[in-house]
Amino acid sequence: MDEKKLGLSVTMLAGFQWLFFLFANTVVIPISVGAAFEMDQVEIVSAIQRSFILTGMACILQGVAGHRLALMEGQSGLWWGVILSLAGTASAMGLDLATVGGSIAVGAMISGALVAVFGLIGIGEILKRWFTPAVMFVFLLLLANQLISIFLKGMVGLNAGSVIDIRVTVFSFLLAGFTILVHVKGKGILSSMNLLVGMVVGWSAAVLLFPADTTEAIHTKPFITWFPWGEPTVEWGIVITVVVTGLL
Repeated sequence: MDEKKLGLSVTMLAGFQWLFFLFANTVVIPISVGAAFEMDQVEIVSAIQRSFILTGMACILQGVAGHRLALMEGQSGLWWGVILSLAGTASAMGLDLATVGGSIAVGAMISGALVAVFGLIGIGEILKRWFTPAVMFVFLLLLANQLISIFLKGMVGLNAGSVIDIRVTVFSFLLAGFTILVHVKGKGILSSMNLLVGMVVGWSAAVLLFPADTTEAIHTKPFITWFPWGEPTVEWGIVITVVVTGLL
């Protein structure tokens, strides 16, 4: 295989791996947020459908007329962490989930309007000075701490019940170890494609080891659902938190 064909093959594999990144991000976030807001299965599936459609539209627009860079489109990890945090503290604040969700919606709308105005008048460059690498490091560390419990629960099988599933736990940690091993010990292309290898091996093994039960088709809700987490309401603490998140 000549160098040109090899380069094309590597590019295609890298693109396929990036597709897996986008796919995982598109599926996992609606499921975790839906679970946090105690949404039923129909609402969660509808959210996943909207996630796929809107992420696909964003990818096409960015590829045709946007930045054309290998940047992950879809839901932001920042919003993900903040929304999960607010939903998780609803009971401590003495609020129901619908009130929290409605306040998040109001804060997101205000935040979107502010970001658009700041961008038009050029204040964005000033705001960037406030969020130094040190600030972003602290934020990313806190975000990782917030999300790790969610992933760990899934890895040990707690999402499906209140008892740790030994089979799922062993499988999850073996797969994580295998992926790390491929990255550390693999040579050249194999090392850089460790996540793709891990996902393909993991999904294939999961289908064999944990066959899913046959379920009936789910009839989803309409595509446009303006306020799936609750009607707009104003809890100023939540609204201000969400507005600051938008500026970040």
